Amino acid sequence: SAIGPLANSELHDLEGMTGAEIKALPEHDIDRKQLVSMARFSLLAVLAAREAMRQAGLSCDEGNAH
Repeated sequence: SAIGPLANSELHDLEGMTGAEIKALPEHDIDRKQLVSMARFSLLAVLAAREAMRQAGLSCDEGNAH
């Protein structure tokens, strides 16, 4: 089970210290320069959106980026 004690030091103020923390990020191609400017929740949202698009068989390129 992924549920257990939270180890992330940013969460030390929470009353409940049990949860399903994502400890290791999946493989991705986001470059380091972009990573440093993103909050962790933003990175997880981008990775989840990419995975959803992949599973749906959708792609994003210059022709349909907006």
